[in-house]
Amino acid sequence: MPTLLSANRSDEQAKTMAILTAGLASLLVALTVVVTRGIVDRIDPLLLGFLRYAPAGVFFVPALILRTKDIAARDWWPMIGLGVMFYGLYPWLFSAALNFTTALHAALIITLMPMITLVIGVLTRTEQLQPAKVLGISLAIGGVITAFSESFFKEQNLPDRALTGDLIMLFAVFLSALFNVGSQRFVKRYSALTVTAVCMTSGSVVLLISVASTGLLPAINELTAPDWKILAFLCLGGALLGNLLWVFALGLTAPSRVAVFAMFPPVGVAALGMLLLGEIPSTIALCGLALVLAGIYTTQLGRN
Repeated sequence: MPTLLSANRSDEQAKTMAILTAGLASLLVALTVVVTRGIVDRIDPLLLGFLRYAPAGVFFVPALILRTKDIAARDWWPMIGLGVMFYGLYPWLFSAALNFTTALHAALIITLMPMITLVIGVLTRTEQLQPAKVLGISLAIGGVITAFSESFFKEQNLPDRALTGDLIMLFAVFLSALFNVGSQRFVKRYSALTVTAVCMTSGSVVLLISVASTGLLPAINELTAPDWKILAFLCLGGALLGNLLWVFALGLTAPSRVAVFAMFPPVGVAALGMLLLGEIPSTIALCGLALVLAGIYTTQLGRN
């Protein structure tokens, strides 16, 4: 019995640590969305994705070298594939989406990650459906759909191609969900640091090749001092620390429990968007946000 109690206590501690870690990562996501929205009109989305992730990837090269011998040969290509997808393609799509839509719309769409993660998890038999979790995620989906509908009302103060940005962000979120489920077994087999090192380095190499082949590198010389300060935060805070915390959380509990914290950024984005970007949420957007918050509460009633 003491062994069982000790195991239960350890499991609860792991879940608590996952919640705190994922919560901090989500706060960094909110800041990243707002800051990216403010700078993406001055920097090409592909170049911005490169400048966000490639320098962060350099920090993980020593860890990659030291831990290479610990990684089984059969796991290299799957991990590299995950890295190219999440740290290569995702940053470009993320920046491209924010070039068209608002920060709040982008953040609300990110809340679909738990639903997609759960569906993938169920299909791969790593997750189980639970009524509270399904209901909560459904409410969040309703909130995002409500926000989507805003694009069809001409009187709303939205960019002309907001729906295009929304759809790009939706695809980016799908890639995030694939990464959430696909990376968990590697995090448990090795560590969050090892997985992040392999994946982020792989994505950074692909971004470097892409930027170099499209002739975007010379544009770096045109960046101003304020631009570099913003990029420093996006790289060190959003890409480096945020992603390491996120992957660490994935190794502590079920992917959908971690992914539900992707619902938190819209709250921060709604406030920060008004203060820093002058984006005033419409009534429709606020209704969508309310549904998302209801989904957050309901989802947390479910237990893994």
